[in-house]
Amino acid sequence: MQFRVGVVVLGVFLIAGFMTLLFNHFQVKSYTIYVDFASAPGIAPGTPIKSSGVLIGRVESVTLQTDKPEQSVRVTAEIESKYKIRHDQTLQLSSGLLGDSELDVVTIPTTKPQSPPPVIEPSTRPETPARPTTSGGPSLRVTTVAQLQAVPPPPPPPPTTPVQPGETIQGTVGGTPVQEFAKLESDMSKVSASLSAASDEVRQLAHNVNGMLGNGDPDRLKRLVDKTEASMDAMQRTLNDVDKIVGDPQMQSNMKKSLNDLPETLHQMQQSFVAIQKTTALADDNLKNLEGVTRPLSEQGEQMIHHAHQSIRELDELLGQMAQFSRGLNSSQGTLGQLINSPELYQQLTEAASNINDITHRLQPILNDVRDFTDKIARHPEVLGVRGAIERSPGIK
Repeated sequence: MQFRVGVVVLGVFLIAGFMTLLFNHFQVKSYTIYVDFASAPGIAPGTPIKSSGVLIGRVESVTLQTDKPEQSVRVTAEIESKYKIRHDQTLQLSSGLLGDSELDVVTIPTTKPQSPPPVIEPSTRPETPARPTTSGGPSLRVTTVAQLQAVPPPPPPPPTTPVQPGETIQGTVGGTPVQEFAKLESDMSKVSASLSAASDEVRQLAHNVNGMLGNGDPDRLKRLVDKTEASMDAMQRTLNDVDKIVGDPQMQSNMKKSLNDLPETLHQMQQSFVAIQKTTALADDNLKNLEGVTRPLSEQGEQMIHHAHQSIRELDELLGQMAQFSRGLNSSQGTLGQLINSPELYQQLTEAASNINDITHRLQPILNDVRDFTDKIARHPEVLGVRGAIERSPGIK
C-alpha cells in the first residue's frame, strides 16, 4: 500500500512539473506602448484592446499626467508580440450603452502634407567689382545671387512602419451612444423640414402647370395649332395673289424664294407644337397620378397627424424612460451602478474568472489520467496485489 501511494504521489509530482513547464512554454509574449488621451472615461486595468474585433492586448495601467500644460491621461497598453500597430493607426476609445469601454485600433485619416517654405540663407561671397560698359555709359555693378537652400524638417517615420516597444502615440476618443442619438434626433428634424419644403414646391409646381394649361383646358394648344395652320394657308394664298399682281421679276423671284422656304418653317413649327402637345399630355398624366397619391393623403391627413402626434408622445415617454434608466445606471447605490463604478469589484470578478479558467485547464489532464487509471483497474484488478493475480478475475468490463 505504501509503495502504491508513493507511486501515485510521484506521478502527481511529475504531472505537476510537466504542466508547469507546458504553461511556461505557451505563455503569451507581449510588448508595451503608451497612449495619451485627453480624457479616458471607463478605462481601467484589464480593458480589452481590439483590432477589427480581435483581442490583441489589454490595458496594464492608467495614469493622470498633471505635469503638462494640458492635463492628459496616459494609458499603458500590453500588446501581444504577434500583432503590430503601424504609425498610420491609433487607439480610439469607444463606450457602450452600459458604460463599458474598450480600445479599438483605427486608421488615421490621411491629409496632404504641406511643403515647408524654403529657408533663404544670406550669401557669404564678396561683391564683384564693377565692370565698365562698352558704350561708355555708367558702369554696372554685378552682385552674386545667394544660393537658396531649403532646410527640410526631420522626416517623420513612414506610416507603414510598426510602433516600437516603449513608444508613445496619441489616442482619440469616440462619441458615446447618447451623443449619436442626439445627432440622429437633429437629423430627423432636418429631414422633416426638407419634406415640408418639398411638398410646398410640388404644390407650387401643380399651380403653375394648371395656369399653363389654361385652367384645365387640354385642347387649347391643339386649337391654337389649327388656327395657326389656317392662318398660314391664308397668308400663302394672299402671297400668291400678290405675286400675280406684282410684275417685277426680281421681286417675284425673291418672294417665290421666301414662299419656298416657308413650308419647311411651318413644318418645323408644327413638329414643335406636336412635341409641346405630347409634353403637355405627359404632364397631365403625371398630375393625375400625383392627384391619386395626394388624395389619400388629404383624406387621411387627420388620422396621420393623430398617429404622428401619438408617435412623438411615445418617443418622448421612451426618452424619459431611457433618461431614468441612465440615471439608475449612473447611480452608485444600485447593483449595476456598483458593478460599473467600482473598479475593485470589476477587477476581483476578472481575477476570479481568470483563476477558475486556470484551475479548469490544470484539472483537465489530471481527470484524464484518473479516468485512464480507473479504467485499467476495472479491466485488470489483478494489478492491485498478489491475491488478484492468483484468482485471475476476468474483470468488471
